[in-house]
Amino acid sequence: MVKNQIDFELTKENEDLSIQNIRSTETLLPFLVNLSVDERRKLPKMGRDGLDFAEKSLMYAVDNPGLVSSYMDIPGMQRDLYLLKQVQRILGVTEAFCKRLKDTHMVLGAEVYDAARVFYRIVKNASISGVEGCDYIAKDLGEHYKNLTGPRPRQEEEEKVVENNTENQG
Repeated sequence: MVKNQIDFELTKENEDLSIQNIRSTETLLPFLVNLSVDERRKLPKMGRDGLDFAEKSLMYAVDNPGLVSSYMDIPGMQRDLYLLKQVQRILGVTEAFCKRLKDTHMVLGAEVYDAARVFYRIVKNASISGVEGCDYIAKDLGEHYKNLTGPRPRQEEEEKVVENNTENQG
């Protein structure tokens, strides 16, 4: 059985306030975009080396205005670079927060699911022992449990391939 790591009651007020604060933060960042998978794939990716390259390019462009093409927007590039660093800072905080939130969600899910499995085993044993009213509960939960723990269709296909290969070899 999974150890109960989290025992806390979040008030509805604090739940609502948390969501409100996240939405409020979104309104402070009206420039945020939502990219499609295809749009993401097409964009050049900037890692640490790319950031160094961009910073040096900007520095050289500012120091050497005669080399800058007339259609380049150096002030715009400066604003974008500054905003990039601000977003990077916010992202660092939110990524750590999201990881903790996801990990907490995972632990809570494991605790609840484990408790449900314990109850199912109790009801199943009670049904076998003839405790009145447990047959229906055991059957109903057994259907849900079977759906939750059964192999996925892809896994079933892979198992059939393994079985067929084993039969053909023997």
